[in-house]
Amino acid sequence: MQPLLILATLVAVFVPGAAAHVLLGRSRHAALMAGALGYAVWVISQVPVRASGIAPGTWLISVAVVSMAVLGGWWLFGTGKRARSGVLRANSTTRLIIGSVLVVGGWSTYWTLVGGYSEVPSDFWNHLTRIRHQFDHLESGRLIPYDLTLSQLVNRDYVHALHAILARESHLELLDSVEITAFATSVIFLLATFWFAFALFEQDDWSPWKQAVAALLVVLFVWMSMGIGPFSFVRYYALAPAIVGFVMYYAFLAAWIDLIRGSVGVGAGVARLSLLGAAMLLTHQQEFGFAVVMTVATLGTYLVLGPPAVPRERRKALSLVFFALVVLATVASLVLVIHGEPGPIGSAKVIHLGRHLPMLEDMFILNPAYQFVQVYGVFGLTVTAAALFSLKYLARFPFLVAGLLVPLLTVFNPLFVYIYLHAAKYETLWRMLFVVPLPFIAAVLLVRYIDSFRGKTARSRIVGALVIVVATVSLYPVEYAGFRNANSRMGSLVDTKTQGADWLADVVTFLNQVPRQTVYTDPVTSYVLRGATRHVVPGWKFYGGRSGFNFARLKSNGELGSLLASETGLFVVNKRVVPGTRNGVDSGHWGSNVLDTGRWYPDGFGEMLEEQGATLLFDSNAVRVYGVGARREASGVQPVRTSGALSAPASSE
Repeated sequence: MQPLLILATLVAVFVPGAAAHVLLGRSRHAALMAGALGYAVWVISQVPVRASGIAPGTWLISVAVVSMAVLGGWWLFGTGKRARSGVLRANSTTRLIIGSVLVVGGWSTYWTLVGGYSEVPSDFWNHLTRIRHQFDHLESGRLIPYDLTLSQLVNRDYVHALHAILARESHLELLDSVEITAFATSVIFLLATFWFAFALFEQDDWSPWKQAVAALLVVLFVWMSMGIGPFSFVRYYALAPAIVGFVMYYAFLAAWIDLIRGSVGVGAGVARLSLLGAAMLLTHQQEFGFAVVMTVATLGTYLVLGPPAVPRERRKALSLVFFALVVLATVASLVLVIHGEPGPIGSAKVIHLGRHLPMLEDMFILNPAYQFVQVYGVFGLTVTAAALFSLKYLARFPFLVAGLLVPLLTVFNPLFVYIYLHAAKYETLWRMLFVVPLPFIAAVLLVRYIDSFRGKTARSRIVGALVIVVATVSLYPVEYAGFRNANSRMGSLVDTKTQGADWLADVVTFLNQVPRQTVYTDPVTSYVLRGATRHVVPGWKFYGGRSGFNFARLKSNGELGSLLASETGLFVVNKRVVPGTRNGVDSGHWGSNVLDTGRWYPDGFGEMLEEQGATLLFDSNAVRVYGVGARREASGVQPVRTSGALSAPASSE
């Protein structure tokens, strides 16, 4: 990996975030706020840059200058002195530093051994394509413009643009660059998880070291258990806006809990919540929705649990705030229902309650037998069962109790689902389950069970040991008596480069040496080359006829000849076979034969291309690239035939 690019990514996030943090006043969560506010600054500041056409270089320099000026003034004058005596000393303790170093060191070692997750055809390639779109547009000296309307600003490619800018400044090929920036992004996410957990676990009878150990366990459980099916969240979404949205989500909740407890001023707290909320809405409205749900649920749980969770003198004011939030949520829901229109629903992923009770027509809930089980897995179900028997102990952590109730409040609540379907697609409903803090609950229970081994009854020790064993085993794809734990995240935690970035690495290298033109190939190869190369590759994603060409079907329909006679550019014929994984089958996302791309081509396809005057430009390990038509002559590439090894194109004189 390139250490300088990793450092540049971390500096680019934390320096502006630190400046925003000190402007907003003191907080117990300096590191967490710096990371989250850094992302918020880069996202929100893109809006005027995209609308006005300001050059990216001017924007970058402006943010850097303002950030350094703010931090310099804070350090040299009175504000910095006061903050150093409080915030920095509170957050730069030995346990936090050691914990952070362990997180970075552990993840770095793992990434060095295994690499990033790029299995074809995972969403890695979709996000790479979106980054490529931003990357290519930077050649014009501008970011892609967005109109200043809410519908045009929400859920856009702000995070992808940051990856693209870092790639262009690094002068690396895009695929090489995003491998590095994905590592940095996942490190920031895991650090934010550790910092948030550490603050959340602050208890009078918990030593600081117990806090740190529990927070490190949260990171481990997030790493190995958070996700869906065989896909680990931190691996699968390393390039996605969602992982950045979660950093801001953690900081938002930390600021909200501080407001509830009265440990931060109302003005500073509301300012942080507003900035982070706006940034989440722009970046990925999913995490904004998570924050809305947990804002209401967390406050309600604090009020129900009462002292010492909420000081008596604050209870009345917080009750009024809770009432106001409920009214606001009700009004917003009515607006969505009146002006929104639910899309078609015809999937086993949800249950239509109207089929069983006519009075509940148009009411749905998530099907617990499908995506609920995929998200929870055996691990999550075990942790939930243990938590239900430990509610009295968990009550000291109101946030965890609120999170435990989220499925009942959301995906299994027909009224919530009805409102949700007026704002989003039913296919994304299951993502509300990411709100459930299962890794946090697991860490708290594990610490409790370990404590129970000292001086407790034999029954407590046996129960604790049993839960630990079952939860640990459930993290692995064990098979026994016909049962297989298909929802273990281990499938994406192992090295999948053979089925990912390495699959067509030589082809990508060759194509990136050829001037930009249109590439025609099969659906799955198209999905890879669309983001990995500079060429125009028609389509989107890899399924439903939206990507590439099924040349075999075109031939059977008598349409292939006209296609070959009318199109010019590069034809990539990919019949390279690599062993697949079980991830697609386990998840239901794609078939086991998805990498058997030879089935998309008819017999004798290469000869058909040559009959149309195509020239073989590249031939390596069952992949051939042909140049067809006028663009071939303009490409500056002479015919090259290899016997299996990559051959660089020869320049024409």
